[in-house]
Amino acid sequence: MASNAKTIAELLNGDVTVTATDIANDAVTADKIATGAVVADGLGTGAVTATKLGAGAVTNAKLGAGAVTVNKVSGNLGRRNMIINGAMKIAQRVATVTGITSGPAMTADRFGFYTGSSGGTYTLSQSDVVPSGEGFQNSLKVDCTTAGNYSTTGTGTFLRCSAFEIQDCARLAYGTSGAKKLTVSFWTRASYTGTFTALLVTHDSAQRNIIKTFTIASADTWQKVVLTYDGDTGSTFTGPDTNMGITIDIWMGGGSTWYGGSQTDGVWRARSTHNSSILEGNGTGFGTNTSHDFYITGVQVEQNDTATDFEHLSAGEDLSLCQRYFVRVGADTGTDYNFQMRGLNCVSGGTFYNNEKFPTTMRAGPTVSIFNANNSRAGNPTATSTSINGMRLDSTCVSSGMGYYRYCYTADAEL
Repeated sequence: MASNAKTIAELLNGDVTVTATDIANDAVTADKIATGAVVADGLGTGAVTATKLGAGAVTNAKLGAGAVTVNKVSGNLGRRNMIINGAMKIAQRVATVTGITSGPAMTADRFGFYTGSSGGTYTLSQSDVVPSGEGFQNSLKVDCTTAGNYSTTGTGTFLRCSAFEIQDCARLAYGTSGAKKLTVSFWTRASYTGTFTALLVTHDSAQRNIIKTFTIASADTWQKVVLTYDGDTGSTFTGPDTNMGITIDIWMGGGSTWYGGSQTDGVWRARSTHNSSILEGNGTGFGTNTSHDFYITGVQVEQNDTATDFEHLSAGEDLSLCQRYFVRVGADTGTDYNFQMRGLNCVSGGTFYNNEKFPTTMRAGPTVSIFNANNSRAGNPTATSTSINGMRLDSTCVSSGMGYYRYCYTADAEL
């Protein structure tokens, strides 16, 4: 018997308390502890710490399958969300667009709304109506202002969420036996109950899609939607890295081109054969009544089979990510100019130029639009060359003498 063990005499005399010093070294082993004997509630605060665990005490082999999952790890794990601007904080173009009868129309960056002939007329806006207690300040609102009837068979009404470049899809291993699952989650509400469709679409030469539907269970009530999609072993991406790779399209309504086919949720098929089953039945008919509206925020896409809490980024991070696709510098009116050049010694017919560097490297050489120009003697500048990093702007003098020019601009390299 170990020298520090309890004796029979001690036990007979009522000394039944067992302390750490009464237990011989190595007397308690993992094999001697019944499964479930030690639980979190049975451990005092601080009972198990890193310093109390020996090197190698916890290994992968000692953890059962699924013992540690994303949802069991507290805190923000960071950079899980493939979507840009899912909280709808950034709206560089404009906060509200009215009279929409085609597409894409955009307010919140990276989210484009589409409709077509006989689909109705809409207003798209960055809204402050949000789900309570979830940390959001903005949502994207789609509001029908003139009802449609979808008599034009090919008309579709849908929202495209933050298209991914091909190079950002490589991690998903599509086209291989190891194709990864994606989980899409978002908060939404609508003015009526009904079924909507969320498609994952590949956009390389052989376009394919997979359908998932979700139901608005209660009108004018925020609800969280979570949809998990299998990876596609049949898709391959062969185009340039900066081309469109995958989109998430939320379908609201459409003409007969988009419904009536055989619906198979959760199965990848060629897009051309899947189109006729995008909408359930005859679709939700969104936009067939001016009372219809739809809100969305907290859009997240993760490479796993579980939805985690929304990954909130700072406004500066969100803006920088958006500026790869669209840049707006300056205001429509007033004196908030991006660039001013004064003291020009203008000679009629002569040319001045300056090089403008973009805030970040853009996806492709953008389309540039100059606006709110206010010049004297020097004419409005024009973009004579652009690249992913910046542009050259030329201005031709319209008369001789001391002058100036100033301007604002947008640069668009959206997918």
